[in-house]
Amino acid sequence: SNDAASLTVSADVALITTPELSITKSALVTDNTSADESDIANDNSGVADDEGSVDSAGDTVLYTITVANTGNTTLTNVVVSDTMATGLSVYLDNMLLTANSDGILVIPSIAVGSSAVLTYTYTATQDDINNQGGGDGDLDNTASITDSDQTLSNDAASLTVSADVALITTCLLYTSDAAD
Repeated sequence: SNDAASLTVSADVALITTPELSITKSALVTDNTSADESDIANDNSGVADDEGSVDSAGDTVLYTITVANTGNTTLTNVVVSDTMATGLSVYLDNMLLTANSDGILVIPSIAVGSSAVLTYTYTATQDDINNQGGGDGDLDNTASITDSDQTLSNDAASLTVSADVALITTCLLYTSDAAD
């Protein structure tokens, strides 16, 4: 017969995926004052605070969290935890995200070599000033990546960052030099 025999050969090559992330966080403080003569004299011009510190209720802190995909596979449903973001408007680029009551935010997807940038503004309260940020003199703010659909190959400690802002409290004591 003229039936040709067919041969099939295959070679399997292993695919190695390395899902990895990096996270950074920064803080930019803006004074809660409008420019007038007293502000200019005290350098409280309503612009970014050169000292990076909060010195009055109403000062705002713009937090920026950058999550970069440093691995070789697209990552999905990346969970960022930041308790200070609870109840605040958090933006992923220009998309509004909602943090749950534990400060959990979900980034839908981060392509290989790309970054997701989260931003939100925290307004310092009088309680922050009075309590000196819980007693240590700064606003403690930590963000961490807690999960994704992929098993991350990073060391867990490398997935937590802080951006603490100093609180400045001032106490003025006035005395009278009244003549006897």
